[in-house]
Amino acid sequence: MEEQQLDWQLSLAVGDTDSNDKVGFWQTAIGLQAVKEIAVSDFLLEAARAHIGGTLDIDGVQKRLQEYYSGNAESAADFATREADVTSARIVQVLSEDAPGISPLEWQAIHRRLFAGVFDCAGQIRDTDVSRDEWILQGETANYASSQSVRRLLSYDFEMEKQFSYAGRSAAATNRHIAKFAADIWQIHPFDEGNTRSLAVMLIRYLRGLGFQIHLNAFAKHSVFFRNALVRANYVDLPNGIQATTKYLEQFFDMFLFGADHALNNSELRVAYNADEKI
Repeated sequence: MEEQQLDWQLSLAVGDTDSNDKVGFWQTAIGLQAVKEIAVSDFLLEAARAHIGGTLDIDGVQKRLQEYYSGNAESAADFATREADVTSARIVQVLSEDAPGISPLEWQAIHRRLFAGVFDCAGQIRDTDVSRDEWILQGETANYASSQSVRRLLSYDFEMEKQFSYAGRSAAATNRHIAKFAADIWQIHPFDEGNTRSLAVMLIRYLRGLGFQIHLNAFAKHSVFFRNALVRANYVDLPNGIQATTKYLEQFFDMFLFGADHALNNSELRVAYNADEKI
């Protein structure tokens, strides 16, 4: 689905920096919808082309979407496509802005902006426990924080990140730290829905703000791998010899931050309970 969604952009003749940025933002926004297994509409793709070409600003894109879904009963009935369209345009808008920093409140604000009117929980910290059946865990769930500990863990992990210094760190050490930080805060899962997409947007803004020359193609093409890697970083089954690991996240961030070339294969993340299978 990710490759199919991105095909429309491959023929774009983009010459200036502003247009290149827009292409990267749209690729990322559309690619991130794959974590929910949803796809954008042709209507959204046409609006994105107009935005990249400069004939429509991002507010105009959102206005078109609002009119399209409020006036088209058939389209309005397709909630998954509407979710993909609306949140994609909002991701592009948020990524186009300078990041003010990183904090639990920043994550809440991003979540609210992306999902207002899409989810009832937009910007709201969850008060119930969550679990998700995962294909790569053969139907098991990752280990999420309890609802009672969400706010405390958010405060702790973001404070630790605020105190961390990247000065003098090697690329490998930086990569390991960012992968661990991403895994830890994703495990908190502060919202009922939309955790991975809002986390990705926050991390992109944050790391770009730190001066990293980020490679958006990683999120555009490998968002499902990103989410599955977060799952593997937060799953332990010691009786079956399965340890939590950030090695897959490190591969992803090595590509995202440093332009490394890794063959990111989702099937390699799948746990195995048979000694003849690869873990």
